[in-house]
Amino acid sequence: MLLRIFCTLFFTILWQLSTAQDTISALEEVTVQGDRLQKYGAGSKVQTLDSSSLQSFSNTNLSEILAQQTPAFIKNYGAGGLATIGLRGTGASQTAILWNGINLQSAMLGQVDFALLPTNFIDDVKIQYGGASALYGSGAMGGAIHLENKPFFNQGIYAKYNASAGSFNTQQQNISLGFTNKKCASSIKLFSKNAANNFAFKDNENNVTRQTNAEIFQYGMLQENYIRLKKNQDLNLLVWYQFSDRNIPPAMGSNGRKAKQVDATWRITSQWKKQGATMGWAARVALLTEKLNYTENIISKTDAVSAVSELESQVKITKNQVLNMGVNNTWQEVATNNYSSTQQINRGSIFTNYKIENTLKTRQAMVSLRKEFISTNSNVPFTPSLGLHGKLWKGISANANISRNYRVPTLNDLYWNDASAIGNPNLLPESGLTSDVGLTAKFSFPNSLSKKSTQISFSGNVFNSNVNNWILWKPNASGRWSPENILEVWSRGIETNTGIEQAIGQVKLKFTVQTSYVVSTNEKPKSSNDDSYKMQLIYVPIYNHQANISATFRGLYINYNQTYTGYRFTTSDNTKALSPYWLGNAQVSYQSIFKKLTFKIFLQANNIWASSYQVVQNFAMPLRSFQVGLSIHFNKRLS
Repeated sequence: MLLRIFCTLFFTILWQLSTAQDTISALEEVTVQGDRLQKYGAGSKVQTLDSSSLQSFSNTNLSEILAQQTPAFIKNYGAGGLATIGLRGTGASQTAILWNGINLQSAMLGQVDFALLPTNFIDDVKIQYGGASALYGSGAMGGAIHLENKPFFNQGIYAKYNASAGSFNTQQQNISLGFTNKKCASSIKLFSKNAANNFAFKDNENNVTRQTNAEIFQYGMLQENYIRLKKNQDLNLLVWYQFSDRNIPPAMGSNGRKAKQVDATWRITSQWKKQGATMGWAARVALLTEKLNYTENIISKTDAVSAVSELESQVKITKNQVLNMGVNNTWQEVATNNYSSTQQINRGSIFTNYKIENTLKTRQAMVSLRKEFISTNSNVPFTPSLGLHGKLWKGISANANISRNYRVPTLNDLYWNDASAIGNPNLLPESGLTSDVGLTAKFSFPNSLSKKSTQISFSGNVFNSNVNNWILWKPNASGRWSPENILEVWSRGIETNTGIEQAIGQVKLKFTVQTSYVVSTNEKPKSSNDDSYKMQLIYVPIYNHQANISATFRGLYINYNQTYTGYRFTTSDNTKALSPYWLGNAQVSYQSIFKKLTFKIFLQANNIWASSYQVVQNFAMPLRSFQVGLSIHFNKRLS
């Protein structure tokens, strides 16, 4: 039935758009994008954090900018601890994390720790809300986070140094060096960070105490190389190494438990791209390795490796129609003392994307199809997706998307084996249907106080998602925890984004408000007396809002951010919950240019109202904290 509806909608839209086309003239040059989102994401809600936003958070990790600038919920276990993301009522393993098109989700856990991702390594961040399995495969059920690096040709020689220091003995240094001309671009980015994280907090009895065992030391390197082989051919090679040595902060009341984790990762990717008048090709490969040693009462050692290869072609059928086809293979292996033996999994997939638009590019329709084949017993569903985007009136546009999505079980789900828990090799993939409808409006109004008009924007999205075979770990008959396909989850909600921009003389003002309302409930009772039936999932806040106001005057920049996070239930029957919390964050910076040097100083204050709160039950969060820093940027263009 779903496929029949899908095909009917597709051919109806195809006919309507085709009748709006002009006579086809000479075909324009076709470009194969490494980022599939830009070409075939029509109908999806996409939020972009550009380079200027990332620069304001260059001395932090990605979890902090996502928490302050997006309606996504960051599940944070405290300074120095794990930080994962949840989009639209889904879990961390149901959100794909893509680095230049390569999925970084762990083969063991299916998630990424955002506390280990330095902001200064990334040029652009895009948040794609809603299911995207047809485009990116397993794991993209709630959405996808796109981390992108971009080449900057013909910029000459440049160097940038950034140093910051702050509360809790936090110190970070970033260095970027680069050389570019018309045909090549090469750069290296380095960072190091250490923090004691011995912050003060209020415990459950409202007593002020200090955090212990939360020290962290990190360093890393990202080396980028881009070569323009010919006018229509590009080749790149990116190498990312990172090391992290951290003590894991204990939960309140855990009697001084001390845990330690050491991570070392290599991420290497290369892409070749050729584009022509009617056809383009792209091939990319990636090698990802991870060593993880966790020590507490026991020692857990893990060696994981992933090899990814992908080939795709793009054909411009007519001036207004493009067809993309490709194949992907992902092989993963994990060796750990938590499995009875080394385990491997191989996933191969074929995909195709078709886009048609009218001559003025004001209306688009996109169809994506993917089928994945997996070496385990899992039967992966066929995943179609249909997206629509169109201009309704001047300044007003609408989008809609419907897609089937899935997530294959992780290797931990399948093969974990210790005294307290055991995996289940018979698990089925999670699968579901997601729909999304949105409206965007942008207007300009004359302002009597300024020669420049006031810019107002608004977007609103309504979404609905049903997930079957949701994997839940629960005690089995012998008392060991084990995963089962036991839940059916219904997630629905509304998201809005309102922005106002005004320039008065040399002062630029900007105000944005983002709101998120999410209801995510279990729709299948596990037993006749299941108290979780029809209840909100744990750690999914119903309300999550952000507001930002900023002012820019010449080199001076001032920003204030206010966030609100609502109740998070900590029990499946919704009888216990963590209190909502408000957080205020402020930032002031000043930039000055002297010949070829750009100087910038900044001061950042987090939780300036000293709110006492917990994101995750019994894990302490800092009260008020400060950071101060300096950056120096040198750039000399070559003649």
